[in-house]
Amino acid sequence: MDKKKPDIATRDELDHLIADRKNDPEVPEYNHPAPSWIDNSEDPKRIQMRMRERRINYLESRLNSAGREFEREFERNS
Repeated sequence: MDKKKPDIATRDELDHLIADRKNDPEVPEYNHPAPSWIDNSEDPKRIQMRMRERRINYLESRLNSAGREFEREFERNS
């Protein structure tokens, strides 16, 4: 039976994904004529960049809400 890895948000994963941004290709400025990345938004590197940014947003959201919940519980129990 294949067990799926639990989806646990960690600061380490978030830091790793943010650090990985430096390996991205440059995004050209928007000018006329349209830059090549607009012509091919389905480029595998662009798809990977979008998926990574979605994961970063998700992790930031989860970690921030967990921190707020922890502080609320701490205040209630103090």
